[in-house]
Amino acid sequence: RPEPLSSAKESFLVTVVSLYQFLMFAGLAQGVAPALTIAESFPDIPSGQHSWFTAAYTLAIGAFALTAERLGDVFGRKPVIITGCLWFALWSLLAGFSVNVQNGGADGTAYLCFCRAMQGLGPALCVANGFSVLEKALPPSQRKDMALAFFSAAAPVGFVVGAVMSSLFAYNDSWEWSFFVLAAVNISAAGLSLLVVPRQAPRKGPYDHTIWVQLDISGTLLGSSGLALFSFAWNQAPAVGWRTPYTYFILIIGAMLLAAFFYNETAAANPLLPLRALTSRPNLILGCTAAVWACFIIWAFYSFQTHEVLRSWDPLLASAGFVPVAVEAVAVGLLLAYLMPGEEVYWAFFAAVLSFLLASILMATAPSDQTYWANTFVSTLFAPLGMVLTTPLATILLRQNLADGHQGVANGLVLAVSSYAMSLAMGIARTVEVQVDSSGTEKLSGFHGAQYLGIGLSGLAVICATVLLV
Repeated sequence: RPEPLSSAKESFLVTVVSLYQFLMFAGLAQGVAPALTIAESFPDIPSGQHSWFTAAYTLAIGAFALTAERLGDVFGRKPVIITGCLWFALWSLLAGFSVNVQNGGADGTAYLCFCRAMQGLGPALCVANGFSVLEKALPPSQRKDMALAFFSAAAPVGFVVGAVMSSLFAYNDSWEWSFFVLAAVNISAAGLSLLVVPRQAPRKGPYDHTIWVQLDISGTLLGSSGLALFSFAWNQAPAVGWRTPYTYFILIIGAMLLAAFFYNETAAANPLLPLRALTSRPNLILGCTAAVWACFIIWAFYSFQTHEVLRSWDPLLASAGFVPVAVEAVAVGLLLAYLMPGEEVYWAFFAAVLSFLLASILMATAPSDQTYWANTFVSTLFAPLGMVLTTPLATILLRQNLADGHQGVANGLVLAVSSYAMSLAMGIARTVEVQVDSSGTEKLSGFHGAQYLGIGLSGLAVICATVLLV
C-alpha cells in the first residue's frame, strides 16, 4: 500500500479523481441536452440520427473500459490517466470544428459522431483507473467512504452542469464552444493529475508473458470490434430500416466476433474478462447494472425530447428542469457514505434500482401539456438515488462475489457494462420509437413507447435485485 497521504493531499486527490467522473458525465450530457440544436447545423442529417451523438460516446467507453484498466495495471495508472485526459481534450477540440467540416463540403455529422466515439476513449482511460487509485491510496475508514461517495455524486452533478453549459452555448448559437471548453478543462485535469495523483507501481506479471499476452490484445480486438458492430447495427437500423441488408449483416458479424471473444477469453493466459469467475451472482449484479443504466439513458434522452419537441422548451430551460438531480445528488452521496460499510448494501442496491423504475413510470405516463411540477419534477427526485448509488454499490457487491484474485476487474467491468448498455439502449429505444410512431405524427406515443422500454428494463433489474436479496 502506498504511503499515507496528508489530509490536504487526500482532499486534492479526491477532488481530481472525482473530476474525471464529472467530466465523463458532462461529456455525455453534451450529446443529450442540445442534440436537436446540434442537428440543425447539419442539413443532411437523417431524422432521429441525433441519438448517435450519445450512442457513439457511450459505445467507446463501454468497449474499451476493460482494456483501459488493464493498461493501468501494466503501465501504471498515473500515465494512463494523464493520457486519457489529454486524449479527451484533443477529440473534444476536434469535435468543436464539426461545423467547419460541414461548411467545407464534407459530412459534418459523420465527423462529429466519429469525434464523439474518440472522445469516449478518454473517460474510459481516466475513470476506472482513477477509481482504482483512490481505492488504493486511502486506507479503509469513514474518510474513504466519504471520498468514494463524493466520487459517485460527481456523476449526476456533472451531467446537469454539462447539460446546462452546453445548452447555454447552444442558446447563443455557438454549441461548438461547449466542446472547446471541455477540451480546456480536460487539459487542466491532466495538469492537476500530474501534480496530485500518486505514482503507483505497475502490476508485475509473469516474466514469460509478452505485452500481447499481458494486455490480451487479441481479446481487445475481438471484443471491441464485436461490441462496436453490434451497437452500430442497432443504432443505425432505426434510420435506414432493418430491411437494409448491411444492418443485419453488421449485426451478425458483430455477434460472431463477440462469440470469438468469449472463446478467446476461455483460452487466454491473462484474459480481460475472467469468465470462470463470473458465476451466477456476479452475472446477476452485472445484468442489474446494465439494465438500470440502459433505463437511465432512455429516461434522460426522452425526457429532453419531450421537453424540447412536445413542450417547445429550449435546451437551456430543459436543462434547468434537471437541476434538482444535482442538488439531491449531494444528499444521496452522504447517504452512500453511511451505507457502504454496513450490511444494508443489498437493500440500498435494491432501492437504487427501484428508483429508476419509478422515474421511468412517471415520464412514460406524463401528458405533453402537463405542468413540470407534476410527473417531471417528481421523476427528477427519484433518479439521483439510482445515479449515485448504483455504480459504487454494484462494484462493492461484485468484489464480494468474485473469486480471489479477480476483484481488481470490478471497476472496469461495472464501467464497461453500464456504458455499453447505454449505447445499445439508445438504438433499441429508437427502434421502439420508430415502430410506435411509424407515421411520424405521433411523437408523444413514440417517446412514451421508448420510456416503456425503460420501464421493462428497470423492472427486469428490480427482479434481479430481488433475487440477490434472497
